[in-house]
Amino acid sequence: MNKFLPPELKDLSDSKKRVMENVTETLETGPAKRKLKWQYAAMTAAVLASAMFFVFQVTMNKEEGKPTTDTEVPQIKGEEPVDSVESPEDEGKPIDDGEVVLELSKPTFTNEEGVFIVNGITVKDTQEDVINQLGESYTLVDNLDAPGADMAMNYDNRIMVFFYKDKVESILVLDMDEEHARQIYMDTAEIKFMSDTTRYIYSAETAHIIKMEYTPDRHLNVWFKLNDDPNLGSNPGFTLEQVGENSYHIALDHSQPIVSIAKENLYLHGITLGDPESKVITYFGDADTRIEKDDGVTILSYGDELEFIFREGKLELMSYLKVDEQYLNQVFVDFEGVDLYSAETSQRISTEHSAEGDLIVTLHYSEE
Repeated sequence: MNKFLPPELKDLSDSKKRVMENVTETLETGPAKRKLKWQYAAMTAAVLASAMFFVFQVTMNKEEGKPTTDTEVPQIKGEEPVDSVESPEDEGKPIDDGEVVLELSKPTFTNEEGVFIVNGITVKDTQEDVINQLGESYTLVDNLDAPGADMAMNYDNRIMVFFYKDKVESILVLDMDEEHARQIYMDTAEIKFMSDTTRYIYSAETAHIIKMEYTPDRHLNVWFKLNDDPNLGSNPGFTLEQVGENSYHIALDHSQPIVSIAKENLYLHGITLGDPESKVITYFGDADTRIEKDDGVTILSYGDELEFIFREGKLELMSYLKVDEQYLNQVFVDFEGVDLYSAETSQRISTEHSAEGDLIVTLHYSEE
């Protein structure tokens, strides 16, 4: 039983179904302070359950016949890649004309400050950028009848790069290797959530989103794009803010922190201990109150809902002070106040109730 993942979210990508229908048609026809603690064993099992969730789900669902879900070319954009997934198989393979191409079912992936880059390309790149990274062995598809894209470059029916006004609008990897996709999901330190058999990775910094979903014939298709669905704001963990007459912003819901794990670190809303103050401000905006102490400690408070404590600019403790208990009941199975602990990083998620009865969820360091 997985105690780390948020409740299932509704699949909100109807606006993209027409794109998938056209892609499918193209591929078929040819290219165009009271705390109750569990025992240590239970806490350890909870962390391990989270880390192994997708391995378990893939195995079980394959047995049931149901769909499931849940790297480094020559230097690509930016400096040191962050959250890269490395695989010796991704170094490329020769083809007849001597050109080296990437293994398209196992694309390289890097996350550079919330910018998701796949095989060296990302949204808003130019056609020239794409050719420089993927080569010229593509078929141009210009008869798309879909919102948000007016043409696409089809690479061997494995990668489709969609353009709008000569800029990359989205990247679709068709039939991605399942284990490779699972590793990307597990290793990525961003906000992660699920909806039935669909998995999402979301960057609050850039609004980049990765969507992993199965086709009816069990091919795993993975989208890399900007979030274009305001309905995402109606789901647990998110809130929709109107910033103009017809403009919206997806923000993080302070009362429903999304809990996840990546590389043994525990995360609340994509933030973990050791993160810089600048990241917290990027995610939540300027704090209502800022207190700086002589010992290098800084406290950021967001009203009576959030509190972050930094030491020498690095996050040491964060508390969500008014958490929706019904929501957390769905996240932590059989919740009655629970500690979750990662021995590898000495991080713990603790829960308690305030004197007023509000549920407080805190991520902090703990030796045991």
